[in-house]
Amino acid sequence: MELISRDEAIVMLEDMEGRRDEDGCIRIYKCDAIDNLRSLPATEERREGRWVRITQDVGLKPHQYMCTECHRIIEYDSSESPSLLEIRYPYCHCGAKMEGKVNETDRC
Repeated sequence: MELISRDEAIVMLEDMEGRRDEDGCIRIYKCDAIDNLRSLPATEERREGRWVRITQDVGLKPHQYMCTECHRIIEYDSSESPSLLEIRYPYCHCGAKMEGKVNETDRC
């Protein structure tokens, strides 16, 4: 999916010079508008977050990790390596891409 800025599209359409028809009216043609929209740079705005462990070290029960973007909490088996957490959960359900290392020292 490609995303474009709504504000940039509006400015682009407002700045388009139309063609005068035989009545002297300025018309913006659909094909011109489409061509200009295609020329806008496509960007994908994606939130980035990380998993932060929120439970203390108590036995081998699953630890709880929280998304830094939406605060969703997941449980992850503490017997597995924390570095596998991002492999198993590369995205949160909020759409944030889990970037960077899992922070084992921060507590919320």
